[in-house]
Amino acid sequence: MVGADAQRALSSGAFALAFAPDGRTVVYSPGRVLFGWDPARARESHRLELAEHVLDAAFTPGAPGGQISPVLRPFGLRHYPWGNI
Repeated sequence: MVGADAQRALSSGAFALAFAPDGRTVVYSPGRVLFGWDPARARESHRLELAEHVLDAAFTPGAPGGQISPVLRPFGLRHYPWGNI
């Protein structure tokens, strides 16, 4: 089911796409949720639900394991520890 959800989201247009520093996870967002996807296992690995619409995302150094930094509409840039997603 999760794989089908991810495929639907990507086929309907992901607004953000980023690769994790470990190179094993892809993060994407079709709107108000950031999904972590593990392509090797073909399954969702993380999920972060947000109140704002995600326009873009990138990984930034900082917290152990890095952090994900989505650009949100209308409130701008936020930072979340990657381990907490």
